[in-house]
Amino acid sequence: MDDKQQIEIYAKAKKCALGLLAIREHSSLELKCKLAERGIDTKVIAKVLLDVNSSGFQSDERFTEFYVKSRADRGYGPLRIEGELRDRGITQELIRRFLDKNSDIWKGNAKKAYHKKFGSQAPSDQNEKMKRIQFLQYRGFGVEQLKEILNSKF
Repeated sequence: MDDKQQIEIYAKAKKCALGLLAIREHSSLELKCKLAERGIDTKVIAKVLLDVNSSGFQSDERFTEFYVKSRADRGYGPLRIEGELRDRGITQELIRRFLDKNSDIWKGNAKKAYHKKFGSQAPSDQNEKMKRIQFLQYRGFGVEQLKEILNSKF
């Protein structure tokens, strides 16, 4: 393969990456996977990722900050968000910086999610209570948030 072909392949790969980033923020890992799915060579992907990151088009920090906020706004808890970030290749350092699992905001978010799903009726029996606990756990809320909900008056 000559230099001209390599330049064309790189240009197409970069255009694809920029197109994906124009739609929404992506982590480096997400972008890498999406480019690989399109059959782009790993060496080309590495060069494109380095280029879009160094030019500021892609940032794992920006992605993490946006992701935490958007998922919290949609009613998810810190444990679920943390797992999703790890799945997207975000380092534990970035997760710790942008996701404060001990923040009081999670108690409020857990209450909102709970009341949106179940209203203000108290659980009718133990099975119903367990169903509600499982829902909150699935959403990613931890023990502290569960205690807050279970100890509150419905």
